[in-house]
Amino acid sequence: MQNNKEKSNSILDTGIKLRVIYKNDLDFIKQIIVHKSFIDSVSLYPNPKKIFHRNYNKKPVIEWDRYDEDTQFIIRFLNQYNIKIYLLLDFTDLDPNTVENYNDSGLRFYLKRLINESGLKKITVFNLPLAAKIKNDFPEISLEISGNAVVDNVEKARGWLEAVEVDSLCVPCRLNKKLKTLNQLKKKTNLKLSIIVNNCCLTNCPAEISCKNLGPYLKEYFSFFDCRVAMAEKPWQAYRQGYIVPANLKQYQGIIDTAVIDGEGMSVKEVMAQVVHYSQHMDSYEYCNASLKGTLPFYHPYAIGEEPPEVFGRVSDCDSDCESCHYCCNVWEQYSNAPDGIEHCLRGYSYLKRHDYKSAVLSFNEYMNISGCRIDANLCYNIGVCYKNLNEYDKAVQYFTKAVKLNPEYDRSRTELEEVQKASEQEKEQGTKNNKD
Repeated sequence: MQNNKEKSNSILDTGIKLRVIYKNDLDFIKQIIVHKSFIDSVSLYPNPKKIFHRNYNKKPVIEWDRYDEDTQFIIRFLNQYNIKIYLLLDFTDLDPNTVENYNDSGLRFYLKRLINESGLKKITVFNLPLAAKIKNDFPEISLEISGNAVVDNVEKARGWLEAVEVDSLCVPCRLNKKLKTLNQLKKKTNLKLSIIVNNCCLTNCPAEISCKNLGPYLKEYFSFFDCRVAMAEKPWQAYRQGYIVPANLKQYQGIIDTAVIDGEGMSVKEVMAQVVHYSQHMDSYEYCNASLKGTLPFYHPYAIGEEPPEVFGRVSDCDSDCESCHYCCNVWEQYSNAPDGIEHCLRGYSYLKRHDYKSAVLSFNEYMNISGCRIDANLCYNIGVCYKNLNEYDKAVQYFTKAVKLNPEYDRSRTELEEVQKASEQEKEQGTKNNKD
């Protein structure tokens, strides 16, 4: 078996196929057809206005009536090529009235149209009571448990199976590298398993589920816990996170049925590059996600761009305490070529995570005072955040401006720059008014 894994050059050799998430672009569907031998399925978001999803106003500006027409077309079109469609009912902030009053809900009539008129056959669902009602209403529909349901052991999976007939499970990020647990889920439940291979979320995130509910409060959420800061503080933890490079996907042969490519924050071109990457480059240890590189420090593994080949065998199913083990940290130090004094930078992010902005600035300055230190957009952005929270707006403007120049594509820097510029102007106007008074 191991020899077969080592010889795999295409994802087809592993028995695994790909799933992608629709990018609100019909040309995207045409490109999927080009790669139909590798792509098993496509996930589609529903029209949130029709199902009382409280976050719909935070989605990109979309002509939802036109989106509904496109959705029906896509389902019928891809059915011709035996490419399955999964409707994503996986949001965790569904209006409770939709579940309680399901029979009279807009969701029920929406599903009836997609199932009866367009041929929808599969739904990914987070809410167990809702899943039971949908299955009772449409016995022919195939249900998948969403990763947001955090079914991370056999007992939870059996709990779902006792309540409702489901066919598959999208495993939560925390299990992505837990091969033994995944193998148990496969053997003891007979569920088909899908896994989001380019998931870069923290597997130990303290807000794993709650962040899904905070869409309307996204800015406040990031001020409470910014996962990018946590990743900058301990970059070596990336090796234990959910991102699976193509070369390691071979180890999931016989366990995982579908490798899901999450295209959030990516262009159609970037998503299709990942399709090619995962389908035809099974010897690659590259993190193929250009958008990640611009949002993380230069020394982070995702920014460096490759995973050390020896890491996966050690960290998969590792139960060691990271604080005492130091294996991942040692590997990162070897591969990152981080400059002298990087410990000051890491300490700065540690202070920033705890909202100790003054200490964070002091640590960041210690790092920047070292000859030959490397300063990137991420560092400038976070120093700007510190000064903003210290109400030192002129300095915040200075560092956000640097961040924009170093990485014009990072929207958060530009947004913060505009905000602190306004705050700085208002502060000066208020000072002028007070002097006149």
